[in-house]
Amino acid sequence: MSFIRQNVNFGLLFIIILLAIAIAAVGIYYNENYSQLSRNYNEQLSNLQKVTEDLMFHKSRLNQTTSYLKTKEEDESELGRRYSELRDENQALEEQNSELSSDLKDTKKEFIEASNSLVQARADIAEQANEIAILEATKKSLNDEVQELEEEIEDICENCESSLCDST
Repeated sequence: MSFIRQNVNFGLLFIIILLAIAIAAVGIYYNENYSQLSRNYNEQLSNLQKVTEDLMFHKSRLNQTTSYLKTKEEDESELGRRYSELRDENQALEEQNSELSSDLKDTKKEFIEASNSLVQARADIAEQANEIAILEATKKSLNDEVQELEEEIEDICENCESSLCDST
């Protein structure tokens, strides 16, 4: 029995050593797995932080782009509104310009007609002034002739009177 007991003790010792080795192996295995999981976790956490930073950067850029796009759309809307106003104002000015051009043509036509009338009136005045000068010269000449004839008549009357007086 002692042999069995010794075998049992050795068997138990062997089982205990095997269990100790198994527990140590399992501990080492789980420690390695835990270390590997911890490294993977830390790597994933680091990657997640990088991705988060990258995401925040891109989110910031997206917000800037959105803000820029909104500002651009507002500017385009404002420019569109101002363009419409300027186009309408330009149309009104073109219509006004057309009317003024038409008025200018009419005024030029009236001016040319008035200038032609003025030239004709001046020509008529010059012609009438010439006629007046001729008529005044004729009148003076006729007045001189009348005066000469009156003097002649007086001379004749005086001669007649003196001849009548002498004959009586």
